[in-house]
Amino acid sequence: MRRDALVVGINQNPFLFDTPTSKSKHLKTPACDAEAIARLLEENGDFRVKRLPEKAIDDEKFQVDPKKKVIADELLDEITKLFLTEDGRDTALLFFAGHGVIKPLGQLEQILMATSDVNPQSKKWNGLLLRDLWEIVEQSHVKEQIIWLDSCHSG
Repeated sequence: MRRDALVVGINQNPFLFDTPTSKSKHLKTPACDAEAIARLLEENGDFRVKRLPEKAIDDEKFQVDPKKKVIADELLDEITKLFLTEDGRDTALLFFAGHGVIKPLGQLEQILMATSDVNPQSKKWNGLLLRDLWEIVEQSHVKEQIIWLDSCHSG
């Protein structure tokens, strides 16, 4: 049985502010939480885990990097690789910890899994809309799909 996971922990959000004069809304725990989940999945769940952002500890070990940024294209690419595969994997698990942002669309509100390059003040809505994540999962041939979101507005 093949089980793969993408574990994302984004601490760095340099363009998110409460007010134009406040400090950036960097987070302190997503990378740590994501790394804890990654270890549990590897040690107790028999998962092959991809971390984002990752840093190498040695030639064979990686960990979630709390200081690195994740851009929208990178997140979308890794999620697509996880779910839209024909390699026969039985389980695909996505864990995302970071900011969830509301993107206005007229009278609608769209929910966005924010990446480090999101900048609402400049109308740069970078990340992945939950609607788009749903479309990816619907098209997936992976038998068991698990999505675990640890962010504001994740429902």
